[in-house]
Amino acid sequence: MINREYKKSFEDEVDWTIIDQLHSATSRFSTASIELKKMFIILIGISIPAIIKLTGSKLDESLFVTIYVLTFTFWYLDGFTYFYQENLRAKMDERFEKLKRKNTVSETEDENAETDEYTLPDDRKKSDRWSRAFLNSSVRIYQIFFILNTIAFVLFIKGIIG
Repeated sequence: MINREYKKSFEDEVDWTIIDQLHSATSRFSTASIELKKMFIILIGISIPAIIKLTGSKLDESLFVTIYVLTFTFWYLDGFTYFYQENLRAKMDERFEKLKRKNTVSETEDENAETDEYTLPDDRKKSDRWSRAFLNSSVRIYQIFFILNTIAFVLFIKGIIG
């Protein structure tokens, strides 16, 4: 590839502005994800003692159901933010690739040239995006709460705790 001197055109300015806007939106989704985790911990911390107090200091099914509802609700919301962060990053990558193609002269026109890795790894498939959104390491907190709640609920049902 032979690079020529880069002269920013109006279309390039528009692309860079869109990339900046997409980056800003991605950052807001990332911040929302962190805030969701904080709210989840706070609600769990408030609801467990409140339910135990309301049930006469005894464990009750409502405690486990509440934890399941909170866990699944926040897991879904957090997965949603991750999904859209990745969608926005993919859009940014498309713009980067467009700028690169437009501003690079190659000795041979190769339409099948590989794309560079900008904000997402090259091996990411769009079809896997939903599963990554709900099973990534960022949502591990919800997976842990689900597992611990399930163990505690089974112990409660068997009469081991209560």
